[in-house]
This record gives sequence, structure tokens and C-alpha cells, in this order.
Amino acid sequence: MLDKLVSLAIVDDDGGAAAVEIDVWTDVPEPEVRLRLWDREGRNPQVPRQVSVEPARWELESVYPGCTLTWLVRLASTVHSRFELRLQVFQAGSVLPGGNFSYSGPLEGLEERSGRFHFRRA
Repeated sequence: MLDKLVSLAIVDDDGGAAAVEIDVWTDVPEPEVRLRLWDREGRNPQVPRQVSVEPARWELESVYPGCTLTWLVRLASTVHSRFELRLQVFQAGSVLPGGNFSYSGPLEGLEERSGRFHFRRA
């Protein structure tokens, strides 16, 4: 399992909340995706709203500098022997600098990837 903390810069208007979107793509059917947005104190986890299935996209409406998004993707297959996984973090339709992640490797039944995105002011 991979646990990675990545700091991403968001543009917030005068200290207000920013809207951020997360895309998750994999070549393995029916992935289990878990996303939680934590407030600046690391409390009150919120489940982002999934806005589309193909591509799999979630919207985080109230992201403030200091918030953290935890993510976990669980892949399982008896047919696939390898997997590819991509996550992209967007703001206003553009990928955030450093917000493009890809993972690949052997898939032996069950594979998990996880991490944390910590949002800071640009």
C-alpha cells in the first residue's frame, strides 16, 4: 500500500472556499474509491459529491487552505494481471500544479493505493 502526502496550491478568493474536482481513472472495472475532505483541524470528514461516473469525477465545494483530502482506491480482479490508476486534481477546469498522479503495476487479486492531498494557498 502507498500512503503519500502531497501539498497542492489552490487559489482561494480572499480567504473563501475554493471548488476542486478529483478525477479517478483505472482500467480495472468497478474500483472502490473512498474520498474524505477533512477541515483545517483534521476533523469533520465530509464525503465529496460524485458528479459523474464516466469519467469518475467528484466535486469538493468548500476547500480551504489547510484542508486535507484523504483518498483510497481499492482494485480487485481475477481477470486483470496488471493495473493502471490515474488521479487528477482540478480547479476551474485546469489540473493543479503537481496534481497529476499515475500508478501501475501487477494486480494479484487485490491492490490498494492511498494518499493525502493537503491544500495550501497559492
